[in-house]
Amino acid sequence: PGLGKVLSFKIEWQKKKGKKMSKQEIREEIREILRVYHYESDTEHMSKDVVTSLENIVGSLKDE
Repeated sequence: PGLGKVLSFKIEWQKKKGKKMSKQEIREEIREILRVYHYESDTEHMSKDVVTSLENIVGSLKDE
């Protein structure tokens, strides 16, 4: 499935559980998205700007 569908599914799953994601969980999810859809994929492509933005978000969450 495409990135949008994966993100949408994960957001809906969290809502149904009635649970708010912790910063650690958010970092892990973003790292997994980067790993699957950018670093290890030959078929899925993310723009460099999107990758940089996601990496910056992970970095800023680590500092908090």
